[in-house]
Amino acid sequence: VCTYYQVNKDNSQHILKRESPCQYNFNIKKEHSGSRIKLEVYNETDITSASGYMPVPSVSEPHYIETQPISNTPSPDLTLINIDNAVLSPGESATITTLVKDVDGNPINDVMINVATAHQNGNGLWDIGPVKKGVGPGEYTQVITYLGNHSETLGVEYSYLGDFFKKYLPIIGRL
Repeated sequence: VCTYYQVNKDNSQHILKRESPCQYNFNIKKEHSGSRIKLEVYNETDITSASGYMPVPSVSEPHYIETQPISNTPSPDLTLINIDNAVLSPGESATITTLVKDVDGNPINDVMINVATAHQNGNGLWDIGPVKKGVGPGEYTQVITYLGNHSETLGVEYSYLGDFFKKYLPIIGRL
C-alpha cells in the first residue's frame, strides 16, 4: 500500500492519495507547490497466502519530494516599479526597484529587464548604472546619479518580454 501525504511548512500533513497495490504514480499539481510530498510504502502479507501466520505490516522508510513554486506567465499588472527620489540635485542618486511577479503573485527571478533612456536636452550629466538582481526574490535594482552640468529631465523606460511590460519614469536633475 502506498500513501502520499502533503507535508506543510508547520509539519502538519494530510493524505493526498492511497493506492494498493503501489503504482508509484502521483501527479504533482499546482496546489502542491511549495510543500513536501511524502510517500510511505507499507508491505503487507496477503492473508490467503500465509495461512496459520499472523501478517505483520512493515513500513518502509518514508521518501520525500520537495516542490518549489513554479513561475508562470509574468503579470504586467502585478509587476511594481518604485523610485526613491525622482528629483535630484548634483551628486544625488535615485534607486529604482522593480519587483516582477507572475499572474499568481509569485516573484519571478532571472528576468531580463531592458532599459532605454531619453535625455530632454542632452546637456545634463548622468551616471546610469546597470540593472542588477536585488536582495529579495523577483527584485531588480538600478542606481542613476545626476552629476549636474545642466538641468534636465531624464526619461527611463523599463521593459521585459519585448513590449509585454513597459513603464516610463521621469527623473529630474536640477542645478
